[in-house]
Amino acid sequence: MFALYVCMCLCTCKIMYLCIFDFVFCFFFVGVIQIFDDPNKFICHCGKKYRHRKSLWNHRNFECGGKEPQFSCPYCSYSAKRKGHLKSHVYLKHFNEIVS
Repeated sequence: MFALYVCMCLCTCKIMYLCIFDFVFCFFFVGVIQIFDDPNKFICHCGKKYRHRKSLWNHRNFECGGKEPQFSCPYCSYSAKRKGHLKSHVYLKHFNEIVS
């Protein structure tokens, strides 16, 4: 990760390069841009890209390769590939049945 000072003044410097003038006194100074390495550096064999290793792990273990949903709703026929999705479903659709 590195940062570039961005100057849009009409001096001899180019946009996206460090201004040759002091940016504090440059009235056209825009700001600092942080440029990261590839944000999606974890790639699955199916082609999906993820920013975090844990996201790729979750994808491979719960979703990739046409895996069937393994978490079933106890109140209806809904089933989900991830436990968190099932918990959200139960809370949103069956809240009255839980409270009763």
